[in-house]
Amino acid sequence: MEVSGGGDPNSQGEGGQNPSDSGGDGSRLNVSGGLPPLREDEESGGGGGEIERSVPPDQPSPYESVVAADERPSSSPPPSMTENVGEADFPVQVLQKLDDSLNGTKWIVPVTPRGDLEVLLLAAIRLCKRGLDSQSEPCQRFFRDGLYSSFVKILTDEAVYSWEAEIQQYIQENNLRLVQLCVLKLNDDVLHLLDLLAMVLSPSSDFHFVNETKTPENSDYAFTDVVYAKPAEPEPMGWLVDLVNAFGSYNGFDVLRKRVLEGSNLNVQIMAALIRPFHGCADVLTLECFQKYLIPCADRMLEVLESLTDDDLKERRFVETISSQFTPY
Repeated sequence: MEVSGGGDPNSQGEGGQNPSDSGGDGSRLNVSGGLPPLREDEESGGGGGEIERSVPPDQPSPYESVVAADERPSSSPPPSMTENVGEADFPVQVLQKLDDSLNGTKWIVPVTPRGDLEVLLLAAIRLCKRGLDSQSEPCQRFFRDGLYSSFVKILTDEAVYSWEAEIQQYIQENNLRLVQLCVLKLNDDVLHLLDLLAMVLSPSSDFHFVNETKTPENSDYAFTDVVYAKPAEPEPMGWLVDLVNAFGSYNGFDVLRKRVLEGSNLNVQIMAALIRPFHGCADVLTLECFQKYLIPCADRMLEVLESLTDDDLKERRFVETISSQFTPY
């Protein structure tokens, strides 16, 4: 399954099927049939819907290779922070394929289960869990370029209005993985990832506008009993609620609170970037979430702002930076 920004309307997508929809801007949808979204720790099965392979059929697909690499036996020692990170730890060929599809005249974002975007997200999540992502240049390049460009397109491009419900569901599954990745990197103050987090949690994005009538789903990602977000009125924004609850389920709010209240090397720009994602989705946050996590963070930021000097406030670049951090998508 791919979502694209145009191309030959007579061309076929994966599995020999014709594009199923077309937007007014020439954007098209290539549908190859569907497998249900898979969790990171599930074993892959057979059947259709896999990404195109550049390896023989008896070789594992990129998806299978990433999942298999994450299944470390419980008896294995923990990874070393000095462990070498090679090409086998991040699917470079898949990254190049994604870059090519994004930068062509007619862009394509492969959002299908086991597609290029999911493969790369899982590989990045695995490296982040091991604390080795910063040692992988391809992974860092994915963060800067392919990841950012992919989600800008599938969340904010006007073509989203033409994509069918199945594609919207696949995008949401990738959104959930993006949220998990952002939580893993929350302590590292990666501004472009915080920017993506603000985008995926913004009800103003085209994706959430299209799906605003969706009700929350009983997602496998909601593996705690704590409720961080509830449906809003008049539109429930259920998928946004699921994403916020997934953020909390991955301990994102606890990490955020600790980072803002106890973290070192914090400046106003970083604090604003950390809080900004919840400025847009405030309408779905529960009162308990506000009181326990966001109000203390806001109070801390006010303390920092009050400590600024007149010279700080006179700097135009400083004011523009802060203003941009609170501009909703």
